[in-house]
Amino acid sequence: AGYLSLVQGCNGDAKAVATLLMTEKIEHIVQLQVEAIRNIKIDKITVWDTAGGGKDGTATSNFLSGLIKSLPPLHDVAAMAGIELPKYLGEIAQEKVPPKTSQGKTASDENTKTLKHENTKTQKHENKIAEAQDAAVEKKDSDKKDEKIEKSEKKKKDEKKKDKKEKLDTKKDKK
Repeated sequence: AGYLSLVQGCNGDAKAVATLLMTEKIEHIVQLQVEAIRNIKIDKITVWDTAGGGKDGTATSNFLSGLIKSLPPLHDVAAMAGIELPKYLGEIAQEKVPPKTSQGKTASDENTKTLKHENTKTQKHENKIAEAQDAAVEKKDSDKKDEKIEKSEKKKKDEKKKDKKEKLDTKKDKK
């Protein structure tokens, strides 16, 4: 009859009942586990993760992530049952209302305004850097073009000189 009333108290959700019962006993279970390993000397701990967790991470990271994600619902169930969980399981923070400034605005409004101003300054600075980089690239490209033109002109002059020399040599040979 005791378990039946627990199931009815949890709207027929047997999983919630099991969680509730575990929540009530978790402190005792952890205490037993601590006692079991209290006198064991541990020199070194090696975690060997085979990275079989898939694309979302390793098995260890998935386990820890799941464990952390299960704490808020555990706190909710404990609160519904009127139980306070041990402090080492963390606490659910209460939502804070930001304080008002003298002008009636919240501090977060002021912070947002300041951040927007800083972001604008940063964006202007980044734009100036980008413009300077673009100018440097253009200058480099222009210098390369000028260099190519100079080489081309020099090559033409050299060819003309060569042609003149050949003509002179041909004239000398004819004489």
